[in-house]
Amino acid sequence: MKYTITAVFISFLFAFIDAQACYSARQTRLFPLGIIGDKVVALNLVMHRGHEIPDTAKVKTDNPWWHGTARLVLFDVKDYTIKSTYVSHSVAWSETNEMGQIEQLYHQALNSAIAIGGFQPFKPDRISMCNFRQSCKVAAVTNNGDSTKGYIKHQSSGKLYDVSNVSMQDSSTVIYYFGAEGPDTYFPDRLSEGNLVDIGSTRTYTIGNRKLLVVNINTGQKFEDEDGNPEPTELEYTPNHPKFDTLENCAYIEPLLHHGTSVDLPIWLN
Repeated sequence: MKYTITAVFISFLFAFIDAQACYSARQTRLFPLGIIGDKVVALNLVMHRGHEIPDTAKVKTDNPWWHGTARLVLFDVKDYTIKSTYVSHSVAWSETNEMGQIEQLYHQALNSAIAIGGFQPFKPDRISMCNFRQSCKVAAVTNNGDSTKGYIKHQSSGKLYDVSNVSMQDSSTVIYYFGAEGPDTYFPDRLSEGNLVDIGSTRTYTIGNRKLLVVNINTGQKFEDEDGNPEPTELEYTPNHPKFDTLENCAYIEPLLHHGTSVDLPIWLN
């Protein structure tokens, strides 16, 4: 009987550990709001998903929880470095309330940005969900035939933006994320290998005659449908939410792959 109980307990323990591991995901989100001089003001979310429920949670649930940092920053698009941090604080929310929390943080950040002297707001131009593909209407990921390189390709101009040396382990940048692997260049290393990075979405914003592109690059586990096709099978689409018609309507949840890691990369197109 003792051995039976032990075996059952061990089976339960491994099942519990496996269930908690399935929650694991990471995302670094960037919501551009405007510019001050030649630098960009944005809400930057650096988040990790797990099963830990914060002590401050009013309602305890078995749903996964997101933990991390929300910060309103001024940064340089050329090297992603943060020049000023106006607000920074720890945040946590249950995944069932993710949209409400992101919208609340976004509008708080937008109101704070508007109050900063010299702030000029962006105008949202276009959002498209690429559904985890390497090539979509606005952008593509490629090594351009060079296994040591990783690029974001702007489709209409054909211009390549080299992200081979982008570091995602530096917390002084807006592309820092928790648990970065490898020496420095986790995503660029995968880009240079060719087929290990997908595009989750693209967004463009304008100000004057300038245009900012934000490409969400995503890795994770894909599953297959009953015909053996990798999911998701849907084509690229324009979402109903967010409306992306005014700066107030630009907050949204970025889809993630299973055990996914997601980072927003900003690029000035001109």
